[in-house]
Amino acid sequence: MIDLLTLQFLKGPAFLTLYLALTIGCHMLAARWTSQLHLASTGRTSPHPLNTYHLALLQGDKQRALLSALVRLEAAGAIKIDAEAKPPTVVRLEDVRVEDGLEAAVLANLDKPRSLAELAKANSVEARLELLEDELYAQDLLVPSAAVTANAGKLNWIFGPLLGLGLARLAIGVSLHRPVGLLFFILFISFVCSFIHRVPNKRNYRGEKIVQDHLSRCAALKATADSSAKSQLSSQDLALAAALFGTSALATALMPATSSSGGCGSSSSCGSSCGGGCGGGCGGCGG
Repeated sequence: MIDLLTLQFLKGPAFLTLYLALTIGCHMLAARWTSQLHLASTGRTSPHPLNTYHLALLQGDKQRALLSALVRLEAAGAIKIDAEAKPPTVVRLEDVRVEDGLEAAVLANLDKPRSLAELAKANSVEARLELLEDELYAQDLLVPSAAVTANAGKLNWIFGPLLGLGLARLAIGVSLHRPVGLLFFILFISFVCSFIHRVPNKRNYRGEKIVQDHLSRCAALKATADSSAKSQLSSQDLALAAALFGTSALATALMPATSSSGGCGSSSSCGSSCGGGCGGGCGGCGG
């Protein structure tokens, strides 16, 4: 029975050919299933507008949202970055009044200088970031968790038997002192790729459309990110630039080992058409 399940009637070259074909087929099917998650939708809507930090989560991740908040607070004079500290830390300066929940949580945790990692792990900051993410799910801009779970189940259904067959033949080959290098290589690649298929783009088609709309509308914001005109930007525009385009001098200061491709800024056109619209309109038009 075991010999039949492990296809022992197939000699090494024939088994490898069949197994490679099965592997390619499984990965093509898995890629198709994962790409279809982009179309998943709950059909829900929400009247709440998106803000800069929602956009940062859509475009990047929680760290980008936190960095965008720090950019806003730094530009408003509420904090500064101590780049000499190891690691670099965020230091609170003036007692600036803020209305945003994430910004308030950041300031509340700056009773002493803290690194980016320490801020990200603060309970109140984590809670605000989780709330922002929940609001994106409520607006049907992220792939629903149920769809991700269902996709993972289908992936287990095809990769479980595939990897099980390969591991069984590998064990038999090793016990019989037969060459198993190629089979091991195929197994390793399949194992790695099976996990890659489980990490789809978190945005669904609605979230993707909103991000692309904002990137197009605020193109001038990025164009000025590499110019000296960024000093003319408001703190809200600077934060939006960091959220949409992921570049800021602050990020470079807090993560010196990570390269960054410029600051966040805006030209006069963005200051009028998108700066006023980016800080408010771009941030709030995507619901």
